[in-house]
Amino acid sequence: QYVLGDLSVRTRRKYLSFISQYVNVTAENFPNIVAPSVNTDCLAIIGYGNVISHNVTIQEVSINNFNYFGTGAVVNSWSIIGSHNVMREYISIGYNCAVGDLNILDPKAIITDNISIGNSNIISHAECLFEPLHNNELFRSGIIEQIKCE
Repeated sequence: QYVLGDLSVRTRRKYLSFISQYVNVTAENFPNIVAPSVNTDCLAIIGYGNVISHNVTIQEVSINNFNYFGTGAVVNSWSIIGSHNVMREYISIGYNCAVGDLNILDPKAIITDNISIGNSNIISHAECLFEPLHNNELFRSGIIEQIKCE
């Protein structure tokens, strides 16, 4: 099943039905949905199935598949973004950062330069990360906590 930036199953089905008239929709052939106001560097490498909202700036980076970038997000040069991440509104990812898979960056979260983030992490609203996150960690109120997965 494909996930679009909409909580309505009915809306997603309508979109897939519409797009399937023109494209054979598979995981490898799923289109990116990019707002017209997105500012993308010509050297950016972007996979498939990404949803990129209005006024997002993507510099010379590599972005894998099925990510969501909220309005006003900024991804700076030489960064690498994995798959299935949710980058909410007005987040900022510094230069030369690595973000794994299945991460959530809440609105206005900031990742400073040269920071790596593993998989399945959450950075809370308006937090500024200065040190790496490994896997299954929550960063809120300036404290990194382990997320208990059950």
